[in-house]
Amino acid sequence: MKKILFYVLLLVMILSGCSKNKSKTPEIIYNDSAFIKIIVKEVSDTLEIQTNFCSIFPFRSCYYKTKVITEPGVYFISYKMTKPELVHFKIDKKFDALLQPADTFVIETGIRKDDSGQPKTFFMINDIFYDYYQTKFNQFGYYTFTDENIPASDYLMKSEITRQEYDKAASLLDKGVADNIEFLDENKTKLPDWFYGLEKSNIIYSAAYMKIMLAYRMNFDFHNIKLDLNIKFDNPEARLSSIYYYTISQYLFYHYCMTDSRQEGINRGIYLLTKTERAADSLLSRELYNYYITCSISDLYVIFCHSKADILRTDSLIKSSDYRLSDDQIRFINDEKESAIKTGNIKFSLNSGDKATGFYLKDEKDSLHRLSDYRGKNIYLHFWATWCQPCIKEIPAINELYAKTSTKQLVIINICLDDNRDKWKEIIKRENMKGINLICKGNWEKSLKEKYFIEELPHYTLVDTAGLIIKNNTDRPGNVITEISQLLDNK
Repeated sequence: MKKILFYVLLLVMILSGCSKNKSKTPEIIYNDSAFIKIIVKEVSDTLEIQTNFCSIFPFRSCYYKTKVITEPGVYFISYKMTKPELVHFKIDKKFDALLQPADTFVIETGIRKDDSGQPKTFFMINDIFYDYYQTKFNQFGYYTFTDENIPASDYLMKSEITRQEYDKAASLLDKGVADNIEFLDENKTKLPDWFYGLEKSNIIYSAAYMKIMLAYRMNFDFHNIKLDLNIKFDNPEARLSSIYYYTISQYLFYHYCMTDSRQEGINRGIYLLTKTERAADSLLSRELYNYYITCSISDLYVIFCHSKADILRTDSLIKSSDYRLSDDQIRFINDEKESAIKTGNIKFSLNSGDKATGFYLKDEKDSLHRLSDYRGKNIYLHFWATWCQPCIKEIPAINELYAKTSTKQLVIINICLDDNRDKWKEIIKRENMKGINLICKGNWEKSLKEKYFIEELPHYTLVDTAGLIIKNNTDRPGNVITEISQLLDNK
């Protein structure tokens, strides 16, 4: 009975759109979402509600969510976020609204016919932050300094600018900051103190970020000269501001990392993290540093990890570093890692039915072979190396498997993963290695190790007649004969 009562109360809370007390200062919440409750009162035509959320810290691609509504009812959209963020809407017209994690933003909307009988979209929002941002947009033509129609936008559109142009653009930004803060002060009595602090931080640090971008276009010597942004780096009052953290990250990048472009992929990601983390640790107080490093680590997974090897390297970095993360922070990072694995379709093994990765390798006579050349036959791939003593000891078992299956539809392909051609030929001759013998050259060793998830040698993979994986990292030849014989007898 208690359990039923709990779920009833939970449902009532969701359906009533329990909004937080707007005056209460929000906390950073690592593992929650902001909710949009859409109350559709009447629909005389199809109603489309478009939303999108672009997080700059942690840095993520924009997420787009749309509701197409054909009948009255209550509908929900949610976005994962850790602190108050602006979300873009389009319901007949475009607007921005501030959402908070563990809170519900309520819109009443619908379509009704006007006096001429034409369908007309309407919506109502009772929210002090929405009112503030609409008034601000009406006065300035933008919501934040990261929008398109900001002061100095003409200079930001250029790939290169002069020092004189930089000074002019910086002057425009400074005036924009003064005008925005004056507007904020005029509305201060209508707003909670925490929002006033957040909005003021957004204004100041947005302009600072734009100055960094302008300095880059001016070919500013970040490495040897400190760019004077006239901002506080360790600023607890800005702890809820995404642009604050992003400005810090960009400042550290341009001053400590930009000159070294030799690193690529995950190597570059780890390089950027380790260089900027040390600087951030010296600049920021513990609470600000904790959020900064948590998001930076999650960015490393999401932006730079594209393979199992990348994920494992990042895992190893975190385990070997004393970041002093809380349980909530670790959970947040792990959730982001799982999202990166899913979104990037990163595999940790080859599954039955996966397509076997092809190759283009030479045999002893320099004839080229493709995996697709053997379509229609079952294939036993044997990965080995000339330096691998266990591999060489396994060759008699390969020859025995060949002898027992040579009259059937099985092809044994022995792929040497190193490029010591002379030693490779010597071993083939000495051991009388049966099957098709191929050797890697160039990038093939790295590619095949990654694609077949080879962590130790020898490594064996069984492929079917259609070129699909039967089993990766299958049994060694001495143990697989019965399984292969049964497979071939059933064909």
